[in-house]
Amino acid sequence: MPTLHATAFSLISSNNASLRFSESFLESLRYNIWQFFENLNEYVYATDIETYEMVYMNRKTLEAYGLKSLDEIKGRKCYEILQKSSIPCGMCNNDKICEGFFEEWRHYNSVIDKYLILKDTLVEDPQEHRKYRLEIGIDISEERIQDKALQKYNSMEALLNEGLRIALMAATP
Repeated sequence: MPTLHATAFSLISSNNASLRFSESFLESLRYNIWQFFENLNEYVYATDIETYEMVYMNRKTLEAYGLKSLDEIKGRKCYEILQKSSIPCGMCNNDKICEGFFEEWRHYNSVIDKYLILKDTLVEDPQEHRKYRLEIGIDISEERIQDKALQKYNSMEALLNEGLRIALMAATP
């Protein structure tokens, strides 16, 4: 199995073939992109698209699922960890994602009790001939709670306005 860093280097090199970068710049970028993901305050994971095997979770994702290290995901399927399921997810969009583009969708994950905007893409390692799903999840739970509160407030305001309209139209004794 390729290392994540080797895969990143392959992706950076192959996707930017028309650009001319120095080897030291590419090496720095290869290291920094994984540091970026590791420290990103969003949920990030990668899976082998053919086997569903988890190959990476950043710190935030590991913590959300009660895991301490990447060793705990080795050999495990994404659907086992992410959805606590024994079969692939019905909403899996592996057949829709492609390299260089993001598929965006929303999902409530009951395992971590979060509403998420998910951004999925396909990453290919040309040296190992493997394809990986890279997903970034953005927590929108707080916004959903605020939206529901605002909807409730708007509904109460509409009821109050209707009550006032009716009261003001009535003849006074």
